[in-house]
Amino acid sequence: MDEEVDEAVDEEVDEVVVVFTEPGSLGMKLNPNAEGRVKVTGINKKTQAENHPQLKVGQFIKAVGDKGVGSFSDWRGFVNYLKAQDDRPLQITMDTDGSVATSIGADAAAAEPR
Repeated sequence: MDEEVDEAVDEEVDEVVVVFTEPGSLGMKLNPNAEGRVKVTGINKKTQAENHPQLKVGQFIKAVGDKGVGSFSDWRGFVNYLKAQDDRPLQITMDTDGSVATSIGADAAAAEPR
């Protein structure tokens, strides 16, 4: 029984939740990758982002609060939404390897008739 528990603990985590509690800039540099996923490309020094060791360059944003990245129609809409989030705490769900993060506009594309 103990061996099963140890194996489960050793598995890599695909999702990380970061909760920002301080007002102001989050301190992440973000860019869309070729698939339209929102990738963390940098973490600014002396910012909230730097205070979250589980947040790393190369991760992908999956959701801001309860709003998934796929629900935004374009990059600018996502950025404007993120910048407008002044209320704290602000929860951001990260995909550590890009396997579960959706692309910007994915929800709209899935809803279009074929």
